[in-house]
Amino acid sequence: PQPASVEYSPDGKRFYVAVASNSPISFVAVVDAANNTVIANINSVRTARGLIVSPDGGRVYTCGYGVGVIDTASNTLIDTITSAAGNDVAVSPDGTRLYVTGVTSNDVGVIDTATNTLLTRIPVGRIAFEIVVGADGRRAYVTNQGDSTVSVIDLATNTVVATISVGGGPLGIKGPGLFNNPPTLTCPATLTAECGSLSGTLVPITAHVTDLDGDPLTVTWRVGTSTLSNEASTTT
Repeated sequence: PQPASVEYSPDGKRFYVAVASNSPISFVAVVDAANNTVIANINSVRTARGLIVSPDGGRVYTCGYGVGVIDTASNTLIDTITSAAGNDVAVSPDGTRLYVTGVTSNDVGVIDTATNTLLTRIPVGRIAFEIVVGADGRRAYVTNQGDSTVSVIDLATNTVVATISVGGGPLGIKGPGLFNNPPTLTCPATLTAECGSLSGTLVPITAHVTDLDGDPLTVTWRVGTSTLSNEASTTT
């Protein structure tokens, strides 16, 4: 058995490791992030390599020979979707759809998470390896190892809208993490400007706030008793 992929729960208290095996049963190790100890091993589908946690943290999905559905409250396998098999799995931001890359079928299977049924298959490139869904849920991106390309999928129509040649037999692909309840970060700061009497006057202030990857963050500004959004706002 070999650990193949790992994902955190949305609250950061647990992480889940897909442990792949060619024997009839692979498993998912549940690890307590506070003390780094394994608290459960959950049987899953054979050769379970891909793994994703639902945005609400209630389900873990693994894929290999089929897709395993794990209930995180009871740490048990509650369903197996045999109509879809693949190497990697992604979930939509609202948790209603799963997307599974088919290495041998050269497609992406779309699964309804309410019924755990396969809705459709989207043809992509050869040896569809890994997949990521954009944070806004509009696009998915699939690495095609056999074609040295990345397929861009419009998730509204479930069609490929672009194919990007990247060379080298691409394998992994990563995007922004998904949070059902985005974390809040409070960073008190003081801005002092000596401009004389400015009562009733608009003072433009420009700030560019990003995370460590350079992606823009949503910011709430509090100036005195006024609350400003990250859009153009006024105060006196």
